[in-house]
Parts: sequence; structure tokens; C-alpha cells
Amino acid sequence: MGGQLIPPVMGAAAFIMAETLGVPYSTVALAAAIPGVLYFVAVGVMVHFEAARQGLPVLARSELPKLRTVLTRDAHLLLGPALL
Repeated sequence: MGGQLIPPVMGAAAFIMAETLGVPYSTVALAAAIPGVLYFVAVGVMVHFEAARQGLPVLARSELPKLRTVLTRDAHLLLGPALL
């Protein structure tokens, strides 16, 4: 759902809006970035509060994996977003 709100994955709606309004696509994409970011922030806040309500435990910093380890193991997952 959220991918339809954020450029460049906004779907055909962004191109139709740009053509109808007579403005460049970049203007439409920039205008859509603010509500898109707000959407994902709201989802993150909701997940946080729901986890707190359910009493899910928080991992201690010592239990978290090292960033370098995660990036070297899962770097291929960044390939798709990097290409967009």
C-alpha cells in the first residue's frame, strides 16, 4: 500500500497527474514525498505502540547483531532499492 505513495513507485497516477496538471513529474514526486514519509512514520509509530501494548520484549544493545555483519550478509537485499 505505502509504495503507491512514495516516488518513484507511485504508479501511473503520478504520470497522469503530471500530464493533466501540466507540471513536470519531479514536481509531483516532490509533492508526494511528504505524505508518503508521513505514512511510513505513522505505520512505524503504530507498530511501536502495538508492540508495547502486547508487552513484547525489547532487545538489549548487546543482543543486537553488529551492523557490519548484517550488511555483509544481507547486502544483496539493498540492490533493488538502489536500482530504483
